[in-house]
Amino acid sequence: MELFVIGNGFDLFHGIHTGYDKFHEWLRLHGKGTFVTDMENFFPDTTVKKNPAGIPVRESTLWSRFEEALGKFDAEGIFQYFTEDIEIDYDHPTQSTAAIEDASEQHFGRLLDEMQSNFEEWIADIDLTKISAMAINHFNVNGLYLSFNYTNTLEQVYGISSDKICYLHGCASRGDHLVVGHCNHVEEIHDNDMLLYEENGRNSVIRLGNGLRKNTQEVLMTHRDFFQRLNQSMDTVICYGHSYAPVDDPYYEEIMHRVDVNAQWHLSYYSADDMVKMDAFEARLGLNTANCHPFKM
Repeated sequence: MELFVIGNGFDLFHGIHTGYDKFHEWLRLHGKGTFVTDMENFFPDTTVKKNPAGIPVRESTLWSRFEEALGKFDAEGIFQYFTEDIEIDYDHPTQSTAAIEDASEQHFGRLLDEMQSNFEEWIADIDLTKISAMAINHFNVNGLYLSFNYTNTLEQVYGISSDKICYLHGCASRGDHLVVGHCNHVEEIHDNDMLLYEENGRNSVIRLGNGLRKNTQEVLMTHRDFFQRLNQSMDTVICYGHSYAPVDDPYYEEIMHRVDVNAQWHLSYYSADDMVKMDAFEARLGLNTANCHPFKM
C-alpha cells in the first residue's frame, strides 16, 4: 500500500497560484497596501539583490519565504512603533504605563488576526475549475494521502475521496482554520534594569510572535486517527512537491514509526537546491539511502 505526501510544489506543478508571492499580489489587488507595509516592517526578513541598474538594494523576502519570515519578527521595533507616541502623564502614571504595556499587544494582535483572515480569504479565492489532472510519476488514486496543502486539488481535480485524505494544516474549502506559521522560538526578556511595564510590553509582543509557531505535536494529535491508519503494510512513501524543511520532521518521524521499516521512499525534486535539501532530510531522519529514490517533477 502507498502513502502519498503532498506539498505545495504539487499545486504549483499544476499551475495553481499558491506561491506566497501570489499572496502578496492578491493583497495589493485587494487594497491591502497598509497591511503589506506593516508586515514588511514588523517581519524584516531581507536579502540584497541588484536592481536593473546593477546597484545592490535590500529587498524583503517576506513574500518568498513567508512562514520562515514570520519567525523573524522584530519585537523591539514593534514595541517602539506602537508606544513611541505615548507620553507618561505624571498626574496619572498608572494609566500611562498601562497604556504602554498594552498598546503593542493590542495593535500587533489585531495585525496577526488580519493576517490570518487575509490568508484564509486568499486561499479560498484560488480557482481550481480550470485545472486538469496530469500524468505524474508514481501517482495513482488508490493510496492514502497526507496533504500539507490548503487546497482540495486531490478531491476536485483527481476525484479522490476525502476519507483517504488528511489535510494536515486545514482545507480552505471545508472552512477549516488554516495553520500557518514558523518553527522559531524567541526567548522572553528578563532584564532587571528595564522598567517592568516596558519589559511586559515587549514580552507580550514576543508571546504573540511565538504564538505563530507551528505546534507539530498538537497537529499530530488532531489527526491521530489518520496516522493510526498507517501500518506495516505500507511499503511505499511518495513525496510530491515538498520542501523537506526541518519543521516538518516530526510528521515524517511519525510516518517512519508506522510504515514498513524497509519502505521505499520516492522523493520529488524540482531544482538542484531541492536535491541538497533532500539529502539533508534523509540524513536527519536516518533514512536508508538505498531505499530513497529521487525523481523530478
